[in-house]
Amino acid sequence: MPEVDGINLDIETNVEKAVSKGFDLLLWAETSTGCIISGGAIGSNRQSPDEVGKKAAEELLSNIRHGGCVDEYLQDQLIIFMSLAEGKSQLVTGPISMHTRTAIHFAEEMSETNFQISKLVSSEPRQYVKVEKDAPDEAYDDGLFMIECEGIGLKIV
Repeated sequence: MPEVDGINLDIETNVEKAVSKGFDLLLWAETSTGCIISGGAIGSNRQSPDEVGKKAAEELLSNIRHGGCVDEYLQDQLIIFMSLAEGKSQLVTGPISMHTRTAIHFAEEMSETNFQISKLVSSEPRQYVKVEKDAPDEAYDDGLFMIECEGIGLKIV
């Protein structure tokens, strides 16, 4: 396995017959703590595979660099589970996507949950400051964030 800047690479390929002239590339990394972070790109016959690979790699590295435990596409998917869980859930992530903010809005509307988003302002010791719900979009664009929620404790029997 090749190594890049201290990261071990394990390359797997899965080629399936496509019904179109386009293609997609998904890259992912699993951290030593079990987090799975991804990056991807969609290609067409107007782009070289190198360009698509570079775009996917840049997205993966961007998602790794922010320091969260999920990438931008997984964060919004976890909101529903946080709202249904028993007890307090916390999720550390990079910039908060509009999809995530929308998922939070609807989870709060459909249940009795209340989410709080806080932004990391100091690493040593870790200190977060609450981001107000009516904050401008730019307040969610850069940095490390903590999403917290006290779930409704749904029990499936």
